[in-house]
Amino acid sequence: MSENRNAVDALRPKRPIRAQLADFFLKKPLGATGAVILALLIITALLADFVGTHERDAQDVNARLLEPSSEHYFGTDQYGRDNFTRVVHGARVSIYVGLFSVAIGTIFGTILGAVSAYIGGKFDLIVQRIVDAFMGFPGLILALVLVATLGASLTNVIIAISVVLTPRMTRLSRSSSLSIREEVYVLASQSIG
Repeated sequence: MSENRNAVDALRPKRPIRAQLADFFLKKPLGATGAVILALLIITALLADFVGTHERDAQDVNARLLEPSSEHYFGTDQYGRDNFTRVVHGARVSIYVGLFSVAIGTIFGTILGAVSAYIGGKFDLIVQRIVDAFMGFPGLILALVLVATLGASLTNVIIAISVVLTPRMTRLSRSSSLSIREEVYVLASQSIG
């Protein structure tokens, strides 16, 4: 049945990308809005040197604490630096921290959850109690304690956010692995040897 469906799909003319995007925007407006915001953030981060209106760290004592204007879109800070330019350059750091912390937390959580479900027994019990202990702390407080303990740096912020995300990914991976372990094809392959 699925082979016939694939053959029919191959013969069907492909719809233009513009029509596919219009369908996506109409069927999933929140997802489309999120995608547009993320794309704008990435483009802004990549073109920060061109989008910024002033030098990022240039100080002007005569322009301290100015309100937003046509020259300084977001105003200036206490050192006379342009806030808009600093926000645009800060997008790079935000994307860097977001991508790496989620990637590290997902990788470690997935591996730990799958291994825990596969081995089972006392190992699974110990891992799940540690995960419970980490999930018992509020995420923000745990991240702040880790950054305060490790020191304030970009790498330590990534580590702290990864540690906060890992228990949730461990739980998700473990539950998926346990459900897959009970599937018929797994039991059949175990019976074959």
